[in-house]
Amino acid sequence: MPFVGLDLHKKSVEAVILADDGRILHRDRFPTTRAALQAFARRHLSPDHRVAVEATFNTWPVVDVLEPFAGDIVISNPLRTKAIAQAKIKTDKVDALVLAHLLRADFLPRVWRPDAETRSLRHQTTQRANLTADRTRLKNRIHAVLHQRLIEAPKGDLFSAANLGWLLGLELDDDGRETLHCHLRLLAAATGELEWVDRRLARHAWHSGPVKLTAQVPPETHVSRAVRFPRALPTAQSSPQPERVVLSCPATAPRFCGVSWS
Repeated sequence: MPFVGLDLHKKSVEAVILADDGRILHRDRFPTTRAALQAFARRHLSPDHRVAVEATFNTWPVVDVLEPFAGDIVISNPLRTKAIAQAKIKTDKVDALVLAHLLRADFLPRVWRPDAETRSLRHQTTQRANLTADRTRLKNRIHAVLHQRLIEAPKGDLFSAANLGWLLGLELDDDGRETLHCHLRLLAAATGELEWVDRRLARHAWHSGPVKLTAQVPPETHVSRAVRFPRALPTAQSSPQPERVVLSCPATAPRFCGVSWS
């Protein structure tokens, strides 16, 4: 059974294929594109091959392309893989050759593999977190426009309907006015996109029992936060060690850990 190690980068993939006895059968380097991955798989992979890749930013699309061609694809935990490589083969550089050797020796620590629905929900909740961060940055910039001009903001939420009217009516210098209006336009756009993502998550959450349970616990007010935790982690059935899953639950959701699989 040949063993394949793939070292994934943003623009290229390094590939090494080993025989059962550890001999290098093939080395390759090709672009990280769907066409190049398919060409490599058609030429070099078969159901007898086992493939090892580390979990990184582009792992899942690569796995989706290679899966029809290979017998088994092992997705390893990068931090644990590095520690094992240091202990077993005395190197701190985890490249394609090291991955192939660790796979051949059955030393690679697998990560939990989410299904397509879970990956989609992870993408949506990540998108929501990014939009929330964008909105916060824009609000801070608007506050900075006022601070730089020694203008005291009204009490309460500066971005309520009443206070937005106050902001628009401020007499500012040309630079301040242009900057303020620019940030307000961007804030409106980010808020609109955030509301759209919330509606999309809410439609999914309406049919999810765990989300309904989590959303009832104060102070959870957005279903998107309730979606994030149960779908970001494996179920007891899909995880060989559910007690470890409970311990790895995000620290920001202690109540969810309490109602998990224990």
